[in-house]
Amino acid sequence: MVFQAQKEAIQAGMERVFSEHILLALVHDEESVAARVLIRLGASLEAIRTDVKKLKFTGNARKNQQITLDPGAKRVIDLAYEEARNLNVDYIGTGQLLLGLIRERDELADDLLAKFGIDLERARREVIYFQAL
Repeated sequence: MVFQAQKEAIQAGMERVFSEHILLALVHDEESVAARVLIRLGASLEAIRTDVKKLKFTGNARKNQQITLDPGAKRVIDLAYEEARNLNVDYIGTGQLLLGLIRERDELADDLLAKFGIDLERARREVIYFQAL
């Protein structure tokens, strides 16, 4: 999933991966747990994509440049790791990344998800549901 987020950042001409790129990566695969959770909670994946792409990213990344994680994106991954531990899974999946995005309050991705009424507890219940399948 991080590779897809890097790809999203590169397409936007960015030198860093931001939380918004992680969100784009999560909705890229409509069969991922994160995408299925968002759909079950009433969000439109296309509307999320559109809203993220409306953000004015200005970057001047060079071809073949190393793409790094923004501190906020790193924090999202750390929070996803905590969610995985709390949910007793030994991996960070798309569901845990979604929960990390929601928990990282200082990022635009969380604001976008809140716009669709996505909150942490409802999302966590849905991730647990899909984890049990």
